[in-house]
Amino acid sequence: MEGPRGVAQGGGVEDTAGMSAAVASTRETEPLIVHVGRDGNGATFAMDSASRRRLAEILPGVRVWPRLFLAHEHEGDFARLGEAVQAHVLTLLTGVSGERLASLGSVVFMDPVSEEEIATWPRVRR
Repeated sequence: MEGPRGVAQGGGVEDTAGMSAAVASTRETEPLIVHVGRDGNGATFAMDSASRRRLAEILPGVRVWPRLFLAHEHEGDFARLGEAVQAHVLTLLTGVSGERLASLGSVVFMDPVSEEEIATWPRVRR
């Protein structure tokens, strides 16, 4: 049996997927977590399993890819991982637009070993 088809498979993801009030209320408390593994060649991004389950509850039919790797030429490049790149990473992982994900709350990019928070998206503007 084939699972839900994501954007890369030609199935698309409906950005306007409906949410029940009960499911929608769970999105307000916890941020989604994306683990970031870094090495000399680049960074690997993977949404943690609890965040994947939560996203599937909130947006049925979303297919989260297991991992995404971005290469870099210089290690310092990763330090400049800006908000626009973060939005692209999230869209590639989930097939959901950055705007739609932002409406669900924040996403924390975290080192899975040290549990250090690398970045929060979208950045809160003051």
